[in-house]
Amino acid sequence: MRNITLLRLKHTAKLEKLIKQNADYNKILKESRIVDKYIVIEMRNMFNKNSGYTISFRKESTIKSDK
Repeated sequence: MRNITLLRLKHTAKLEKLIKQNADYNKILKESRIVDKYIVIEMRNMFNKNSGYTISFRKESTIKSDK
């Protein structure tokens, strides 16, 4: 597995633990955002491997062709 996948799994486990413990909402939200960040990175990497397109995550989400 790649480092990003391992980090996502680590933070997913931490998020599940926080939810089971009925932790503070802000802690759960923060951990959820971290997991989301890693999911976006993984999806972007998968997309780039499978096509000639890149994704730009700036203010406006755009898809640009490398061709």
